[in-house]
Amino acid sequence: MDFQPWPNKIVPVCPNPHSLSELTSLLTEWGFEHDILVTNLTDNSYQVAATVDPHPDIASLWGHLIATFPELGFWPVHTDGSLDELFDPDPDRIGTAEEFFAENTMPLFENHWEQGWEAPDFPELTPERLQSFADFHTRTIRTEPTINTEKSHIVDDENLDTTQLLITPVPRPADVPATIGWPGAINYDYSGASVSTVLRSWEDRFGALLTSLNFAEMDLRISNVAQLAMLTHDELVNLTLEHYVFCPDSLDQGTLKFPCYLDAISGSPLWPFWKLIQLLGKSIYDNRRKIRKNMLSNLSFLTYRD
Repeated sequence: MDFQPWPNKIVPVCPNPHSLSELTSLLTEWGFEHDILVTNLTDNSYQVAATVDPHPDIASLWGHLIATFPELGFWPVHTDGSLDELFDPDPDRIGTAEEFFAENTMPLFENHWEQGWEAPDFPELTPERLQSFADFHTRTIRTEPTINTEKSHIVDDENLDTTQLLITPVPRPADVPATIGWPGAINYDYSGASVSTVLRSWEDRFGALLTSLNFAEMDLRISNVAQLAMLTHDELVNLTLEHYVFCPDSLDQGTLKFPCYLDAISGSPLWPFWKLIQLLGKSIYDNRRKIRKNMLSNLSFLTYRD
């Protein structure tokens, strides 16, 4: 197999993705066992993606697909084999972040308030806050068209032996949930297109790449965490609110309060959704530990030890 090396950066856009049949032909040619994902939660049946079983060369395939994505349009993400129930694909319904948050923010909070929900750690939704929140949906810190795709940024080498890949023909990585009819956010009546709407916005604004997708979990990787330092505290509040409206479970079912969650996402390359938020809690500990280590290393009379 003459695979291209894992790229450090790509422009994650393919104007004309190749077909699923072309993808499966290539996988067969390269010797990778695979299955076809088919939608099955309606009367329709669409072939939408391929899954590849664990393989000694899975990392090489992963890197090659990323390297050739701008030409072929086959986006690979880690999966655990749980994507066995899917709705119809709806990529034509992908909208804008402004529309998504305008439609869903107040209904979410009003429903909470009707149930006696109290969250004193949340910012008060004053008219000024809501206007600031609306304005934030166009705030961009991404400064170049390429996005970080280094292997160490995307892949956990420790789990490569058991890694399965979900590979979807799409014009952008963010479009995967809409293209496969992902059901993971159905508890909030968010379709795959709704999810892809937000992912497109975060991809454009923050360089957030979809790298893992299971039945009810997803991971995004942030291209350049250091650029998040460009955001003011007020803007980080708005970003945290975006995370909450997109995935209320992040705070409602997690152990982190609003300020701690804000700290976590402002310094972590990983944004997990619909999964145990201990991952973000660990990132807070790691980030604060690094800060402490750097502070102590600047004191010549102290020696820092792990």
